[in-house]
Amino acid sequence: MIIKELTLPMRLILTVVLKRYRNRNHPTYPELEKDLAKRWAGYWGEWALANYIKELPQENYLILHDLQLQLHNIYFQIDTLLISQTHILIIEAKNINGSLYFDHVFNQHIRKNKDGSEEAFEDPRIQCRRLQSLLRRWLFHHNLQLLPIDYLIFFKSTNKTIYEQHQTQSR
Repeated sequence: MIIKELTLPMRLILTVVLKRYRNRNHPTYPELEKDLAKRWAGYWGEWALANYIKELPQENYLILHDLQLQLHNIYFQIDTLLISQTHILIIEAKNINGSLYFDHVFNQHIRKNKDGSEEAFEDPRIQCRRLQSLLRRWLFHHNLQLLPIDYLIFFKSTNKTIYEQHQTQSR
């Protein structure tokens, strides 16, 4: 049963509004456009995941999309949380185009751009382990039953994404 539907994040909506009213010649406009593109990509990744989740037997799961939680002064967000009678599953959605590989030395997810430049992202496995730990502590703090917590990383598949084997050299 879907407990919390996926909705447009308020931060995305506010960024769209800000872009609409910001002058194109403003020095921060290019950064704003880049930020907005990342936010839309993130939302579309979560939207694609939500469509797959709809195919699950709804009676077997509690489903929460875009879950925002707070543990003391730490705020954290989980793209999708599935709760069954025996397990909890954190699912992180990623929507990154390009040629991608994991850097196991520095725990990064690297995108190689067409111009040869590279962009580093947080390794989603590290992100999920952090969410797993925070959720476990949040449940304990709220005196909720601790079920095994697993995680899964969902990559929105496009014809613009290629995963490469990459040998990381000593640096």
